[in-house]
Amino acid sequence: MWATSIYTAVNPQHVAQRAALKEHIYAIEKAPGPRVASGIAPQLKANLFESKFDFFQTDHATVQALHTWCSGAVTEVVRHRNSQVWDPSHQFQLQVVESWFHVTRAGGYHELHNHPNCSWCGIYYIEIGDSTGGDGSNVFLDPRAGAHNYLDAGASYLNQFTQIDFEPEDGKLIIFPSYLLHAAKPYSGAKDRIVVAFNCAVRKVD
Repeated sequence: MWATSIYTAVNPQHVAQRAALKEHIYAIEKAPGPRVASGIAPQLKANLFESKFDFFQTDHATVQALHTWCSGAVTEVVRHRNSQVWDPSHQFQLQVVESWFHVTRAGGYHELHNHPNCSWCGIYYIEIGDSTGGDGSNVFLDPRAGAHNYLDAGASYLNQFTQIDFEPEDGKLIIFPSYLLHAAKPYSGAKDRIVVAFNCAVRKVD
């Protein structure tokens, strides 16, 4: 009854695309401007570069290939997750309304937050760097706000999974509903950790 669906997919073209994506990302990072170029909640972030929220709005061929693959994956998720409530003839349009990247270095993290004004979100790992054993992983919290207000022996089952950690993997995409609170754990690696994130809105087509 209270289940929340989180999906993962692995990009089969990741190895072929990675170098071009990294080159493009570093070129954006080197341009003059603030470390949190998006201007959104800089106090929640440390030791990372966050781009503006328009990463997919470009004619860069490899970025557009990633955009197409990510949009296709989320489209499958939306169709699957709504199959029990939508009419079979239901038509919809998925739009990536925001997209950005993080380059995280040693000591970097992103505190707990969720994403408003969208229904589905994605995090794509371009380069996990030295992320192992939870270092720099993304963590998602139990969305049942009142489930842990009181715990005794009879509520032991509630406390089994208060959060879920996803081990980073190059080329992996995590797709999750926008209401989920999540964070990027502190990263201590020597290599850069690079991810692309995006938010999607879904609109009915008449």
